[in-house]
Amino acid sequence: MKRWKRIAAWLVLLVILGMVITTFVFGITGNGHFMSMLILTMAVSIICWVLLWFLRLISGRNGDREEEPKEK
Repeated sequence: MKRWKRIAAWLVLLVILGMVITTFVFGITGNGHFMSMLILTMAVSIICWVLLWFLRLISGRNGDREEEPKEK
């Protein structure tokens, strides 16, 4: 299962990176699709974050780890 999560994470990273580069190129060249790519890039990033947050919420694992008090 850990292997699939890594593969999925790399794929999402590559997709978002590709969208950012495409948005940058569209902005430089003055392409008419710049604003739509900008909105799409932000939306995909936010949707990925919300999905990860929701999956962590329903699985019962949160990133907050309680630290044990250190003894002196």
